[in-house]
Amino acid sequence: MATVPTNAPSGKQFRKKEFKSNHSTEILLKLNEERKSYGDHCDATLWVGAHVFPIHKCVICVFADFFQNMFTLEMKEKQDNKADVKGISVDTMETILNFIYTSEITITNYNVYDVLAAADYMQIPYIKEYCQTFLFETVSFDNCFNVRAFAISCNDGKLIAKANRFIGEKFAAICAEDEYKELDLDDFTAILQLKHKKASEEVVYQAVIGWIDYEHASRQQHLNKLFAFIKLDRLPNDFLQQVVAKQPYVMSSLECSNLIVHTLLERHNKPPTPCPPAVEVQQVPQASQHFASTPQSPPLSPLVANTSQYGVDLASVTTRLTKLDAPLKQGSAQQSQASKGGKKTKNRKRGIGAHKKFLVLGGSGSAKNVAKYHIPKMNTTGMPGLNVGRYGAAAVNVDNKVYVMGGQTNKMEKLDLNENCGWTELESMNQSRQYLSATVLNGHIYASGGVSFSLSQSSVEEYDVEGNDWMDIPSMLHRRSAHALVAGNGALYAVGGWAGKEKGQILLNTVESLDPRVGRWNNEPAMSTYRSGLAAVIFNNDIYAIGGANANGDIQSSVIRLDTRSKAWCPVGFMTEPRQGHCACVVGQKIFVVGGNKSKTVEAYDPATNMWTVVAPLNSMRNFACAVPA
Repeated sequence: MATVPTNAPSGKQFRKKEFKSNHSTEILLKLNEERKSYGDHCDATLWVGAHVFPIHKCVICVFADFFQNMFTLEMKEKQDNKADVKGISVDTMETILNFIYTSEITITNYNVYDVLAAADYMQIPYIKEYCQTFLFETVSFDNCFNVRAFAISCNDGKLIAKANRFIGEKFAAICAEDEYKELDLDDFTAILQLKHKKASEEVVYQAVIGWIDYEHASRQQHLNKLFAFIKLDRLPNDFLQQVVAKQPYVMSSLECSNLIVHTLLERHNKPPTPCPPAVEVQQVPQASQHFASTPQSPPLSPLVANTSQYGVDLASVTTRLTKLDAPLKQGSAQQSQASKGGKKTKNRKRGIGAHKKFLVLGGSGSAKNVAKYHIPKMNTTGMPGLNVGRYGAAAVNVDNKVYVMGGQTNKMEKLDLNENCGWTELESMNQSRQYLSATVLNGHIYASGGVSFSLSQSSVEEYDVEGNDWMDIPSMLHRRSAHALVAGNGALYAVGGWAGKEKGQILLNTVESLDPRVGRWNNEPAMSTYRSGLAAVIFNNDIYAIGGANANGDIQSSVIRLDTRSKAWCPVGFMTEPRQGHCACVVGQKIFVVGGNKSKTVEAYDPATNMWTVVAPLNSMRNFACAVPA
């Protein structure tokens, strides 16, 4: 044994050097080998079915709380030093234990789903992250449907978005194979709504017919629902007349034949669609008196397909549809009154409290005009005018950039408030929308419903701000125009509106929500009254539904609030006057409402007092305009 010096070194003589070995890693490796050979130091066992895994409690309990709770709480496992692990395979258990001891794991396309599910169950974030990364990097034609389904089951928003985008961008190639035909109805309809706008409608049509053909006896009943996903107005004339109209399934469906006839006649006539004037309630035609300024478009009657040119008897229906044309156009100009209500931008990075101004854009009589209102004096400043006149459009603010879309068109333009150099045209929406509503969630813009081809729509589009690209996402449960779309609590909420003759219903009191990561709309508590031409905002995580016309055609001054925690509607203070076709936004700690049918004022709601106060006059009528914080 070496002799130890008795005298400590002086300060000048002191030397120091640190050494480090890898024995800690070697210890775990040796313990792992002992585990596999049922060594003497193993002090507990895990059972997967009849298979036994010896383990060292000190190792696995320190690694994961799942095992810590299992062997330290007053449970049977603590007494017996034995635990049954259910719901996973022997191979998966070995993979996880081997990772705990060695920090190494091999993920393959064969084991990734089992390992990920087990890691999620056992709360092992390392393995879960590795599996998610593997799936994210290996989404392909072979596994995209499985990855999407698994991501939904795990509520993995990032992976859902990755799979959705892959399916949308590769839609045509995916539908050229047979795998998609094995999807059930819900999954297939979800896939149809993911398709990229560059995918032709011919591909969509062939996908629908191919899916039905795969099991036609049980699937033909779903044709009418699936046919709605085909944008007939984008199909070439020859294809629409010679292929679609003559398809046996289509010919047997009166509803599909109606849609083909309507599309062909719209294309043939191409009636002009100028911005309609401001609509007074008294000017509503007698046939539409039930719902104030949102008249019902007469539904097309069933038609019989029987000619070689169109697949339908156009000669026998042209006169009838021509007579319908005028009220249909009038319905398009009047029916969808509250798209502006959805323009709230609670998700802006800048934050509502940072804004002291708001913009009012477009509307009847001022279709290209943009005005900035300064709070609290409410003086106005002129802003660059819109490139396209907007009536029944929607607008949002994302990162201090204002985006306005729709209003008798599918065009979108942007104004950067940081530079204020004028409006820039961006990628157009996939379809024209008037009286739509739009909002922002997680930096993406969502545009819903509205009127296209004289009919209220249920379709919804998502805009990628960075990629300047629109993508169809799952449609709403109801056709809606003159409604409101707001975003909060990680979800979209569609509120009220006008549906047309849908299941006997014209005006809507329904509310539905969508978590874009999951891709399914769900019903929320309905309002006590029908509201068409309303506005709505999210304020302090609650939804405020403001004004609109009820089922009797009466324009309301009432306001109701949905407590998103208790899921209950309750009344709040009344506005100073009834409003329909108005717009609203949240600035600071107040809700501002602008214009509407016959109104030329701006009023503000203070939640602290539960009172509305008129804060400014309008120089001109602002009906179906847009309001956004600035």
